[in-house]
Amino acid sequence: EGDHVILHTDESTHTSYHYSCVIYLNTQGEDFEGGDFIFNDPKEGYEEPPRAEDDDDEESGYGNEPGVSLAEEMDRARKARRNLVRFHPSKGAAVIFSSGWENMHEVEKLTSGTRYAVPSFFTTSPVPEMAYTMMVQGKPKTDEDIADDWLHLLLAHRHEKPAESVGRVKELLMKWHMLCTPLDRHAPADAGESSSPVSQQQPVVTTAAGESSSPISQQQPVVATAPAPAPAPAQAVNPYADWASALDPASGKTYYYDTVTGATSWEWPPQ
Repeated sequence: EGDHVILHTDESTHTSYHYSCVIYLNTQGEDFEGGDFIFNDPKEGYEEPPRAEDDDDEESGYGNEPGVSLAEEMDRARKARRNLVRFHPSKGAAVIFSSGWENMHEVEKLTSGTRYAVPSFFTTSPVPEMAYTMMVQGKPKTDEDIADDWLHLLLAHRHEKPAESVGRVKELLMKWHMLCTPLDRHAPADAGESSSPVSQQQPVVTTAAGESSSPISQQQPVVATAPAPAPAPAQAVNPYADWASALDPASGKTYYYDTVTGATSWEWPPQ
């Protein structure tokens, strides 16, 4: 009760939000009152009228009228020359929209009861490579790594602090595409498999008699296969493998913590 969201766009508050969704788990009028989801759009065909130089705010209707509070004036301005499209939440319904300025929206105040909803946000931005170095496991390299990530990130099989929960969920969302996609879709192609650079795209010539042939198939250059590279040296142990990141709810800043020792740091890499 009393909860509300002021007029805004999601992408203006979080630049990585490109698509937004809200799923409702209960129904307005049965479980709660108020709480309309409202799209706030400009009225179609409206043109700002010309304003005389001697017009002041009071004469144009936007001045501080006696007995009108600042909240009332702001509410009046929010609705002036705007088209308000209301959505009444119901169980199982969802609102899905792009997150930019084309979809300014707000949520009216709950007047009674409790509303249950699941907001979700989607991005088209790739995960920065640096982010993987801050994760507990980093990028999965084997099926066993994927299984470990599912166990650690999704099932939450151990007791954890709120900050650890935030870091775990954030890591799950950043690695979701890797956990659900076969490993060979992320591995670079093996450049040493093909021995002929023209074997895949040979032009075909059709003669007057209707016979087809490839003019380069008879004299195809042969490319020697490069010798196998020497085995790579053992990879150094990542000293930050046990570290993860989380958002401090008090300051809104990102901090880093060791999931084993509990040590924390505002800086990366930690000192």
